[in-house]
Amino acid sequence: MARTTTHHQIIVRQGPHGVARAERVCGEAITPGHLLEVDSSEHYIKHDGAEEFLPRKIVALETLTPDTITYPTTAMIDIPYASGDTVYAGIVGPGDRAYMFLAAGYTAVEGVSQLCSAGDGTLHVNDSVSDKAVVFGVPAEDKDNSGGTAAVRVLVDVS
Repeated sequence: MARTTTHHQIIVRQGPHGVARAERVCGEAITPGHLLEVDSSEHYIKHDGAEEFLPRKIVALETLTPDTITYPTTAMIDIPYASGDTVYAGIVGPGDRAYMFLAAGYTAVEGVSQLCSAGDGTLHVNDSVSDKAVVFGVPAEDKDNSGGTAAVRVLVDVS
């Protein structure tokens, strides 16, 4: 079985300040590349507030201990965390490039589209950003998922 991903790590490039690494217990199923937040139980969950303030830009990283049943035929970034697992995350900032998810139904244009939280751990294109929306970044590649029914991976330059 061939791997389906181009990159095999979530953080493709680090900016001048580097990426802070963190870990917490997973409060729900999470796949590396999802945008995260911390819930009231201090667990990582997928960011669920579309276009709301992001106190920190947290991205789920690939597992450090891949499932040996599926690895190496499945790339580590495609192996999801189950609820209760330890999630490894990166706190990203300007200059970082991460391999994340573009929500279904959107087309991202490299360097032009503004990507915001879609409220489910993925990002969506927002051409008319409202006052409360927080732009996560811009795509580092063109990606057409306009006819898609599921999120697809996209390279993102974090802003």
